[in-house]
Amino acid sequence: MEQLREHKLRVIAAVAVVGFGLLQGARLLDGGSGPYSQDEFALYGLLVDGLTFLTVALLSYFAKIERPDTLFVVGVSATVAYVLLAVVGPVSMLWMLVKQTCAGISWATNILCWMYVFTCYRPRIALLMIALGYAVDVAIQPLLGDLGTAPLVFVPVYLLSVFLLWLCLRKSDAVAAAMHEPSIPKTTLQEAFSRTRRAIVATFAFSFVCGFVVESDALLAGALYSQTVLTAWMCLGVAVVMVLLLSLFRVRKVNMDYISPVAAICIATVLALRFFGVGDVAFSGGLMTATLISFYVFLWLMFVSEAFERTLPAFFLLGLALAVARISVACGRFSALVASSVMPLDETAIIVAMMWALVITVSGVFIAQRSYVAKLGRRAYDVAEGERGGTGLAAMAGQESEGGVSGDAAALGSVMAASTDAGLLDVSAQERALERLMAEGGLSARESDILRDFATGRTARYIADWYLISEHTVKTHLRRAYAKLDVHSRQELLDRMDEIVAEEYRQQAMRRHGL
Repeated sequence: MEQLREHKLRVIAAVAVVGFGLLQGARLLDGGSGPYSQDEFALYGLLVDGLTFLTVALLSYFAKIERPDTLFVVGVSATVAYVLLAVVGPVSMLWMLVKQTCAGISWATNILCWMYVFTCYRPRIALLMIALGYAVDVAIQPLLGDLGTAPLVFVPVYLLSVFLLWLCLRKSDAVAAAMHEPSIPKTTLQEAFSRTRRAIVATFAFSFVCGFVVESDALLAGALYSQTVLTAWMCLGVAVVMVLLLSLFRVRKVNMDYISPVAAICIATVLALRFFGVGDVAFSGGLMTATLISFYVFLWLMFVSEAFERTLPAFFLLGLALAVARISVACGRFSALVASSVMPLDETAIIVAMMWALVITVSGVFIAQRSYVAKLGRRAYDVAEGERGGTGLAAMAGQESEGGVSGDAAALGSVMAASTDAGLLDVSAQERALERLMAEGGLSARESDILRDFATGRTARYIADWYLISEHTVKTHLRRAYAKLDVHSRQELLDRMDEIVAEEYRQQAMRRHGL
């Protein structure tokens, strides 16, 4: 029965990978009218995408939307309208505006529904699924070739992706029940937003730079590279590397503090290639588009893992991030149009300006991140200083009020401090006792690390940021550690450690007296 359940989970995961990839691939099949094309309504489509994401994010924040049912209905309605308009063909400007509106709403709502599906899986599995879906997406264009512009191909691919989404949503609750740890409570959207502000700022800057360069290429050299087979092959290479890295290293969480410099280096490399004349505009432009699309995938990876870790729907986190990304690309493209109308565009000046934009952004994100870490460190130090009578485990008392695990912290701190002052035990003895208990209890590496850090005076908040997990997860690991050690409170843990330390001192005394 267990094997059958695992088999079904694998089948559902495979369906999700294919469906997610087909949804994005279908967008490329729609006759070159995608957001990075030179279609006259591409900028309008970008704004519709971004505003749809933003609307859903705001509704999620204020109306507490936690289920995808309404989004799916809206997405299906927009999809049907979009497909019908695509099959009929262009009729008028109003027809194009309505089509792009339906396309933006359909794509954005369906993407968010897929993100909900992925948040039902453990991050290690979900991240690999997204990367595989990305590979399916970018492989469609090279495989279909010239057939990619035909509604005969586009329509069934798009509709199939929506049908597979419906199947996965039906099974999402069962998947979540098998994957999630029910003991992890939810956190607030406010807390989640406070942890992702740096990611939002970086997303705006990188997307703006890419949008500006994409539009500049079109204006300077007439480059139409956004949906070419060359770009698809570049993206496929990135997708394959991403899948291999996620598989080999079994990544459980993606951190924007690491993604930001990597994205900046990639964009700067493309700009450097252009500056030194390596390859033609089609090559460097296609590489820029591939970088931007891959950056979006990194956003999905980051916010899906964040949503799972904090048991939050992805609608707010990912909706806000993608809204910023899409709108900033549109702003970058529009800025290039405005700049070209005011003065002649110079490629060297564009490269220098964009490089400085990257330098300023990365520097700002780095300074903000260091300031945040320093603030956490000061908070932990201040709390530890409040317990001057104790060291090591004795300082845990001061952390309990902020970490909030047990009501026995004061007793633990006072008893440990008194014991230390009385010379009954020292820090090394405490550490040895704790290590012995963890070994005997069979604690996992993560449980041991968290218990040890907590014991040395770190706050739950500090530990969460150090290990890139939520405070709730920290507390869950602590509860599990208590269960494995067969203790129900800090006092019981202290009693167990006292027994070990007392036995150690007794044996030392016996050896000194030759007994």
